[in-house]
Amino acid sequence: MALHQQLSHLSSLIWDFYPEEAREKRIEGRVRVKMVMNQTGSLVSPSLSKSSGSKALDDAAMKFAGIIEKRTRTSPLLKKGYCFTEESDYIIPVHFSLHDCDESVCSFP
Repeated sequence: MALHQQLSHLSSLIWDFYPEEAREKRIEGRVRVKMVMNQTGSLVSPSLSKSSGSKALDDAAMKFAGIIEKRTRTSPLLKKGYCFTEESDYIIPVHFSLHDCDESVCSFP
């Protein structure tokens, strides 16, 4: 499974992180989270690359990035025995949109 597909698989979790108050106030936005893929294929060190303009959405995206970090530490995105010689940075867009979501799935472009 390709890296993008593996990350997209995690996207079904985004709705769980959409702050209830933001949903009620119809606040939407896109957050960009920077993560580092280390030499073993784990995504680590999440940091905010670009704010959505909403602290609640930014915080939710960072919590989501924490889940990605935990999951990839126990199940790296690369096949066993394959590693990078250097670390790579990835920007992960997290899109909180009430139009692209239902109660179980939310967009993760």
